[in-house]
Amino acid sequence: MYDTVDAVVCSLDSINHLVAPRDVIKTFERVALFLNHGGIFIFDVNTLHKHKNILADNCFVYDLEDLFCVWQNSLDEKTDTVNITLDFFEKEGRLYNRSTQTINERAYSFEDLTLWVEQSGLTLLEIYDELKFTPPGQDCQRAVFVVRKD
Repeated sequence: MYDTVDAVVCSLDSINHLVAPRDVIKTFERVALFLNHGGIFIFDVNTLHKHKNILADNCFVYDLEDLFCVWQNSLDEKTDTVNITLDFFEKEGRLYNRSTQTINERAYSFEDLTLWVEQSGLTLLEIYDELKFTPPGQDCQRAVFVVRKD
């Protein structure tokens, strides 16, 4: 970036795709560098609960009109990282074209994320449960962090 901004939004659990804590910390530091004083940073994360209890070692199947998807997960409990394999079967005429995508996601504790936010020179204003303006409950799958640069 060439200038500072008033707001930064990081959505769709992008922070979880940073599987090394140092990369999360570096991201927060870069946001702090380019955020104006009084500026807001909003990001969401998949929670430890979601990684351990929903995604875990589970498999999901989606059968849509022109697409069939098999979503397989493998949880590394030592790092709270889920390795995700998505097999897509896309209908092309009477045949299906198969493609595969792999994704790694790591869940971080609220305590670690809060510490890294504050170490980056930012102030945590609030953590919300997904699609609610309430604190995250035990079964929260996605949390939204609202942060400000003072």
